[in-house]
Amino acid sequence: MPADARYGAVTLPTLADIEAAAARVGPYVRRTPTLPLQPTYGATPDELWVKLESLQHTGSFKVRGAFNALLALDDAARARGVVAVSGGNHGLGVAFAARRLGVEATIYLPIYASPVKQERIRALGAHVVTCETIAEAFASAEAQVTATGAAMIHPYADPRVVCGQGTVGIEFCTDAPPLDTLVVAVGGGGLIAGVAIAAKALLPRVRVVGVEPRGAATLTAALAAGYPVTLPKLDTIAADSLGAPDVSPLNLAAARAAVDEVVLVDDDEIVAARSWLWRELNVAAENGGVTALAAYLNGRTRPGGRTGVLICGGNIDLGW
Repeated sequence: MPADARYGAVTLPTLADIEAAAARVGPYVRRTPTLPLQPTYGATPDELWVKLESLQHTGSFKVRGAFNALLALDDAARARGVVAVSGGNHGLGVAFAARRLGVEATIYLPIYASPVKQERIRALGAHVVTCETIAEAFASAEAQVTATGAAMIHPYADPRVVCGQGTVGIEFCTDAPPLDTLVVAVGGGGLIAGVAIAAKALLPRVRVVGVEPRGAATLTAALAAGYPVTLPKLDTIAADSLGAPDVSPLNLAAARAAVDEVVLVDDDEIVAARSWLWRELNVAAENGGVTALAAYLNGRTRPGGRTGVLICGGNIDLGW
């Protein structure tokens, strides 16, 4: 079934939209490091560049989309507060943006959300509600929106969020030499949608590769079906950051337009990539944060040429 037959036409954001988001969120986010990774203990098959979005405020790229969405609200909407559903990182981003802008925030989380992320969301002043499943979290959040008029800040099915996440792509393509391949992890698809649109506009010949955990392959399922598919089960160690049950029509349309390939990685490959990054760069990243790196290290993204890999999250419990 064609996506348009079920959901109607989708209008994708443009580079100009993402550039406007970059100007809007610039005062509130960090321009995270983009650097060549020359291994100390091994070798890579080609030239590798990484962008350490794990060093962003709250430990992931999510603050970009959160700020772009909240800054678009008028004063009356902000006064009614905001609501978000998250596996953890989006909740952190919304909580941080809300505190910075003086907005009340309620974050709905599934019970499997990392205790560290739950604690940090509360520390940022947001109200946390835990639910048995992500589906229940969405239902409860929608009920609050209906009852109070609060604004829903969706983790990926929102053009404002997609444009905010796309600012990562502008920075990566600007701060690195021209890339041949750009590798990005996929959860709900908001990150890769924004990054791919920006990257293809700036570097038309770049090859964009999305990476999903095998146990949460939502975009893979949607591309095969031709429309968004809700997975009956998520089974991956990266579920607290890449645990969306589906992709939205917006993000599926962006993937069709600007993503060249989507590949899968196993959980053991993700764990090994996390160890590799720590050994080679002394950077600690969460499982979802190194999912793109896992694909690169295991040859799923080759031939790559000069390859850029986004390290998208660093919220890991080190036990300190």
